[in-house]
Amino acid sequence: MKKEKTVNLNGTYYSAGNLISTGNRAFLYGDSVFESIRYDGEILLWSQHYARLLRAAAAMGFVFSPWWTEDYFRYEIKKTLRQNKYESARVRLILFREEETMGYAPSVDRCSYLIDVDELDGHAYTQQSQGLRIGVFEDAKKYPGPFSFFKSGQSLLYVLASRKARNEAWDEILILNEHNRICESSTGNVWVVKDHKILTPPVEENGISGIMRDHLLKRLPELGMEVRESKLSPEDLHLSDEIWISNAVRGVRWVAEWDFRKYKSEIATQIQKLLQEESIHHD
Repeated sequence: MKKEKTVNLNGTYYSAGNLISTGNRAFLYGDSVFESIRYDGEILLWSQHYARLLRAAAAMGFVFSPWWTEDYFRYEIKKTLRQNKYESARVRLILFREEETMGYAPSVDRCSYLIDVDELDGHAYTQQSQGLRIGVFEDAKKYPGPFSFFKSGQSLLYVLASRKARNEAWDEILILNEHNRICESSTGNVWVVKDHKILTPPVEENGISGIMRDHLLKRLPELGMEVRESKLSPEDLHLSDEIWISNAVRGVRWVAEWDFRKYKSEIATQIQKLLQEESIHHD
């Protein structure tokens, strides 16, 4: 029988199966934010994750306990991983408004945190054995707002998009903004290689301000690659040589097929190799 994992709620450990109250505001209203983080001997890109968490908490009006520093959360994450005896894992750090109320309006803004971990096989940012088959979600659009840049419990768009991908036997699905341009995928940011340039939509197109996205925008020009932010239509994808999906847990995943068109993987493979080499030395 598989051992039930342990989670960390405000520094206390609980069995994962006996935790959430029916009055929890994250459960009732999606009143929460979270970070998905890669651990592989070290918490990868941790400072960037913590900075985005602070921005998200401010946007939600959450009030932190004063000792919830970057070092405090780093320590608690590592302690939770040791408790579960995981050497490589996906970590989810969740903040949610502490009060349990049945009405929309909270009376307090103090928040709690939950650290949940899932074991992963292998080292960080390994190469894919085959490319992704993708589609486009056209049933709903992602609109601009002060909450577009981070991950929250209000994730219905991604749930329905992922359900569409499952039903169509796609590995991934792209999300459109109100202008019918590509803003992201259901699990990360979108990149294309077109006319020897690497392009990704600007955050103003309503996509997540991805941790891996920001890392690549900074890192790739240092390696002599031409990278820039650019609005991307579905037609631009048809004219591209490569398409990738990036996130902090998986690195770069290349697309093999979309809308009956085949895509290459040369630069995506090169970048994934770079990420794997960097992860050995940690951040």
